[in-house]
Amino acid sequence: MNSWRVQPGLTYAGITSSGSAADATRNVRHEESRTFDVSGLTGDGSELWFSALYTVTDGGSGNTASLSILGGKDSWGIHFNNTNFAAMANGQVGNLINSGTRDETQLVVGKITFSDAGNDTVAIWLNDKTASGTAHSSVSGDFASPTGLVYLNGFTSAFDWKVDELRLGTTLADVTPAPIPEPASLALLGLGVALMLPRRRGH
Repeated sequence: MNSWRVQPGLTYAGITSSGSAADATRNVRHEESRTFDVSGLTGDGSELWFSALYTVTDGGSGNTASLSILGGKDSWGIHFNNTNFAAMANGQVGNLINSGTRDETQLVVGKITFSDAGNDTVAIWLNDKTASGTAHSSVSGDFASPTGLVYLNGFTSAFDWKVDELRLGTTLADVTPAPIPEPASLALLGLGVALMLPRRRGH
C-alpha cells in the first residue's frame, strides 16, 4: 500500500476480524483506493452499508483524514480528526462526534440511502453495531451520482491512526458479522443446552 505500514489487526467485541491493519503516521500523505461495481446499488430507496475499525494511537488534533465509500477522495463516507468522527458527502461534513478515547478501537457503522427526490443521506453510528436509533452524525443533500471507488486518504500533522476491517454490503448484517465460536465454545454451548433439557423420569 502507498506509504502505509502494516500492523497487527484491530479487534472489537462481537465483530469478526482477521489479518492486519493499515497504520498511518503523521506528516506523511497516505492514499489507497479500490474500485467496485455500483450497478443496482444507487436506485431510489436503495441502501449501501459500510463499517470500519479505527483507532488513534498518538498525538493531538491537526489536519484530517477520510474514508470515502463512494466517489473518490473526500466524497461519501467518514471524516475524522483525531478522536472526532463525522458523516461526509461531496464536501459537506455533518456534526462531529467524539469518542474521547485514544489507543482504543472504535467501530464506525455507516449507511448511505439514495433518493431520487434530492435528499440522499449519509449516516454513521459510533460504537453501535446495531445502528439503532438516530444516527450520531448525518448529512443530507442532492449529491452527484456516485462511482464505485473506495478511497482512504489522509495527511495528519499531529496524530497517528490505524484502520482495519472495511466492509461494504446491502444490509447491516453484511458489515457487522458476529465471530464464529471456536469448537470448544460450541461444545460448551451444547453442554449448556443439554443441562437445560428436562430429565425424563425412569419407568
